Order: sequence, then structure tokens, then C-alpha cells
Amino acid sequence: PCPPLLLLDGIPSTPEWERTLSFLLKAGTTVVELLRSPTDLAFGRYDTVLLLRAEGQEAEVLSRAVGRKVSAAALEQLPTGAAIYIALARVQRVLLPADER
Repeated sequence: PCPPLLLLDGIPSTPEWERTLSFLLKAGTTVVELLRSPTDLAFGRYDTVLLLRAEGQEAEVLSRAVGRKVSAAALEQLPTGAAIYIALARVQRVLLPADER
């Protein structure tokens, strides 16, 4: 099969984003949409969501958008290189690959 094609617009080129995208592609995930703002995440619109660390109001907005499956405090306390993966009703904590540079 062909590898997934990613079209990115307005995503900052940072080591954290590079590790995140590397993790998703190695896991065989097809990324459909990357949201630039937590307010773009609409409750019930997405079957699968990967949440990265967020703070303050951004964490609160994300928590509400995923139906409080993850608290704002949990998002604020995520260590660098970690994420929370939500697939339908299942919630998993995952570690993103370490920076190999």
C-alpha cells in the first residue's frame, strides 16, 4: 500500500511536531486533519484525536471538546513527548519517540 500523504498548512516546524508526525506515520496512521487551534476541535466530529500538552484556557477548551474524557489538569500535566490518544470511547496515554538529534 502507498504511504499516507500529509498536507500541512500553518503548522509550526518544531522538534515536538516532527516527533509527533514521525510517531503517527510509523504507527501506520493516516492523518486526516491537524487543527491549529483547540477551538477547532468540535465534540463528536472526530472518531480519533491525539491531544498534546496544553495550558490554561486552551486545556479547558480541549477537555470540553472531548467530552471531559480528559481533564484540563491532565493536559496541563502531560510531560513533553507524551500525548493522550482518544479513539471512540477508549482513552490511551502514549509516549512519542525521543528526539534522536
